[in-house]
Amino acid sequence: MFLSLLILVSLPVCASNQELCTNLSQFANSSIEGKPSFVELTTFWGVRKTGNTISIGEKSCSHDQSEGAKAFCTYLSRHSSTEFPEMNFRRILACLQGKDPFEPNVQVNLQDISINIYESSFLEKDLSVRLDHKRKSDGATMLIEVKRWPPEKE
Repeated sequence: MFLSLLILVSLPVCASNQELCTNLSQFANSSIEGKPSFVELTTFWGVRKTGNTISIGEKSCSHDQSEGAKAFCTYLSRHSSTEFPEMNFRRILACLQGKDPFEPNVQVNLQDISINIYESSFLEKDLSVRLDHKRKSDGATMLIEVKRWPPEKE
């Protein structure tokens, strides 16, 4: 795992973080026991030529076929950063933790990191979330996988 921190001018997490958290919560809470659900956001920032087309940035989202994952992928495709994929990771992590884990003037430059969260105030009981970020030469991917566990017996 490689994680570097760079102090920069204050960068806001995002004015619509509550909207993101609501959409993430709906996706996560719609998961079914024994059937993990996922979305994977892939971004590329830079110049890429494909045939006669030149693009400066690209973004795509893949998902399992659940309705919750489809809806969250649609949301992420419209409301996530292409140029700064670390901000997408940071915003999701802020939702899961209830606050941004970093000061506003800290930019996080991620290579490969995986985080598992087993309890969060906005998730239903018996859910876990795995958040992976991978930086590659041709872009970055962020995987969000949700698992619903069998209820604990009392």
